[in-house]
Amino acid sequence: SDEEIAATRKKLDLPEQYVLCVGSLEPRKNLIRLLQAWQSVQSKLPHLSLVLVGAKGHVFRDAGLMETPLRVHLT
Repeated sequence: SDEEIAATRKKLDLPEQYVLCVGSLEPRKNLIRLLQAWQSVQSKLPHLSLVLVGAKGHVFRDAGLMETPLRVHLT
């Protein structure tokens, strides 16, 4: 229901509109390339966020990103 969706979005602190990446956050999943691509397009998509499902791990450091890029949410 709409109420369940709203409650889940609030619980996970998710924006209203987002692109969802489902999978383990491991180097073999090429998330480095995803984050690089996101950095190059996120300014053109101000209404969207990127949501990654999985643990943070060392993906951001390995991508040369010391912090989570803008509008990237980890669940």
